[in-house]
Amino acid sequence: MTKIHTLSIILEQAKKIDLAKEERLSFLNRALNNEKIDNIKLKEDLKSLENSKKKLKNAEKIVSKLQEQIISQEKEHLDELYERKTFHDRLQLHYRRTVEQLEKAEEELFIVKRNNEELKEENSLLYRENRELKMKFLGNQKRSIKKINMIDEHQDKFKDEFAQLTSKIFKANPKEFAHKRLSE
Repeated sequence: MTKIHTLSIILEQAKKIDLAKEERLSFLNRALNNEKIDNIKLKEDLKSLENSKKKLKNAEKIVSKLQEQIISQEKEHLDELYERKTFHDRLQLHYRRTVEQLEKAEEELFIVKRNNEELKEENSLLYRENRELKMKFLGNQKRSIKKINMIDEHQDKFKDEFAQLTSKIFKANPKEFAHKRLSE
């Protein structure tokens, strides 16, 4: 019996060892399954990371393009600002020149107005003097006409007297004498 008993103890121990091995194997299988699950999750995470990496690269490309666009737009904006500033400076210079020209023109206008007033006064004075001279001229003309008429009358009288005298002197016909005198 001892052998059976020993074998039975050995069998019992083997069963316990086998049970422990099965438990250990079950534990290892569960651990393996957990590792497989973790491995699957890690593979999924890796794929997700690879996709994220691709997305990050695409995002970096987009950011790079956006940075280039921003730099280009900033350059264009700076160029536009420079052009506007240059244009503004030219406008200010033109404005200053225009103001200076306007001030000169106003001074010249003031001088022209003053000269115009002086010329108006002078013109008015000359108009009055001209009117006075016309009045004097008309008065002198009337007197001259009267004198001419008087001279004509006196001349006619002198002609008649001269004709009478000459006819007395030459004892000739006054018409013949006048005719001879006119023909000479």
